[in-house]
Amino acid sequence: MADMATTVGAMPHGGSLLDKKMKKSSAWISGGVVAIALLGGLAYIGFHVSQDLGNVTASSAWAYVLLAVALVIALGFEFVNGFHDTANAVATVIYTHSLDPNIAVVWSGLCNLAGVLVSSGAVAFSVITLLPVELILQVSYGAGFAMVFALLIAAIIWNLSTWWFGLPASSSHTMVGSIIGVGLANQLMNGHSGTSGVDWSQATKVFEVLLISPIIGFCAAGLLLLLSKLFILTKAAKSFAVHYDANHKKLLWLIPTIAITGVPGAYAFLWIGPMVFGLFGDPGKAAWLPFKQFASWNPPVGLIATMVLAGIAGWYCVSLFARIVIENADVLFTSPKGSAPPPWPIRALLIFTCSGVSFAHGSNDGQKGMGLIMLILIGTVPTAYALNHAVTTKDMAAFVASSDQADQVVNKYVNTTGIMGADPRGEVTDYIRTKQLQPDTMLSLRELVNDLKNEVAVYKEYKSVPANQQTNVRNDMYVASEAIRLMEKNKAFPFTATETKTLDGYRKQVDMGTKFIPGWVKVAGALALGLGTMVGWKRIVVTVGEKIGKEHLTYAQGACAELVAMGTIMAADNFGLPVSTTHVLNSGVAGTMAANKSGLQFSTIRNIAAAWVFTLPVAALLSGGLFWLFRQVSH
Repeated sequence: MADMATTVGAMPHGGSLLDKKMKKSSAWISGGVVAIALLGGLAYIGFHVSQDLGNVTASSAWAYVLLAVALVIALGFEFVNGFHDTANAVATVIYTHSLDPNIAVVWSGLCNLAGVLVSSGAVAFSVITLLPVELILQVSYGAGFAMVFALLIAAIIWNLSTWWFGLPASSSHTMVGSIIGVGLANQLMNGHSGTSGVDWSQATKVFEVLLISPIIGFCAAGLLLLLSKLFILTKAAKSFAVHYDANHKKLLWLIPTIAITGVPGAYAFLWIGPMVFGLFGDPGKAAWLPFKQFASWNPPVGLIATMVLAGIAGWYCVSLFARIVIENADVLFTSPKGSAPPPWPIRALLIFTCSGVSFAHGSNDGQKGMGLIMLILIGTVPTAYALNHAVTTKDMAAFVASSDQADQVVNKYVNTTGIMGADPRGEVTDYIRTKQLQPDTMLSLRELVNDLKNEVAVYKEYKSVPANQQTNVRNDMYVASEAIRLMEKNKAFPFTATETKTLDGYRKQVDMGTKFIPGWVKVAGALALGLGTMVGWKRIVVTVGEKIGKEHLTYAQGACAELVAMGTIMAADNFGLPVSTTHVLNSGVAGTMAANKSGLQFSTIRNIAAAWVFTLPVAALLSGGLFWLFRQVSH
């Protein structure tokens, strides 16, 4: 602990570089923006919660008390998350004087808010799939609440502990460790009763992403810095920039530039475009469709036209890049002088990357708490939140049609020796838990598919399902969807491409009714995340900006680290994978320091690495112990 204390020990009041950068004059501006956002957000939340709960009749006031306590703890996790991950995004713009600290923090919070609001929820439900299935289905009971409380409180304790020592630990790692602890504790407490522990296949997938992301951050940011030096700082680069700037409007230079940049530019746009637009959910996918249609119009005319447009854009970017090299090449690779902001192209780049990392963080990390908030809402007020009441009658008709198609596929693989049991959901749940097919598994799944179809056909809308049946319908839908996902993933049956497409379409219709996040939940999570950043950002920012490298962060180092972090997080978000902003960005800063031969402060690196190594086991022990304690209390 003595070593860890040194990480924040160099943070005396008024002693860090950050204290010298603080400008009191802008505090009232940022404070006003925060006040407006907070009041507007609270009004929005209050209005929609009152609407959702207006027709709910609670059996006792205890349900609302439990809901309030659970939401405070869940939003507390997001608040503390803001201490860590979001604070990383503002370190580079603050230490390069691109933005005033107070403005940077508020701007980052607003970008996080935007990222959370447009998030698809894929990461939130990816985290949920790590939990023991029976605890998810029993979320309305003691075991379910014990699970949620243990997860959140353990994560808050560890995040606060690492923040206190100024160590940029990963909230993603913490949450995964907490889930593992609850899963193992659940299995140990129930002995051989058949309850599940951890979905290790899904956990391994998450582990791989979380472990690889720091390596990607370190190597990619370091490589990007070296390439930047090659194409900006060398004599050949400067000479080329001068010649290109003088001749770029001449056909002899213009046409080759369009040709050279157009082909890779078009393919890069068609590859990256869906990922970027996908961050905005279904509206983003709809906005991307015209671009896709244009590129595929009357082949190969559309593709050639796309290449020409990409080439023109490439020509403009190359000419702009040449001007930047001529005017700012040397400045880009130097540390800030005094308190003056960098030249506008560099400043714009750094603000863009900060905004991108903050937005990407909101769209990825901001979702982790939302999945648990939805479990809380489903457990306390299932009448309002067990099923998605926003689903239209048109969608319900599509669900019925999709069910008929899925029934034909499932029926094809029914084992004729199977005997229907009394509890089809229980039989399918056993498959999800054990990953072992039984003779009656597909028979039970077919029964679930047909029962759900009949119920939906009768009620026409999810909000018309009787209050006492909402949880049962949701659990049936969740089990059916999860079983199909695992069958496809584990190749339990030789499904053809057409059959897989049919089952995927059915799962999409089912998930529309169960895997949703109301707008007010996103706003609440974003506000908690943003407020956490504004309250606790300083400790982590000082570590990132002053204690990783031995020299002050240069403009190029900040931009390279942020660009890599932004790209990595956005890619992970498109695949529905949780990734650590902290790991990627801190590793990126370290990678640029190593590539620049600036030197690393190994005492800080050692302490950060130790925190990363201990995060999983400590979070698992904390959550497992708390789960056991809460289960004893709830019995």
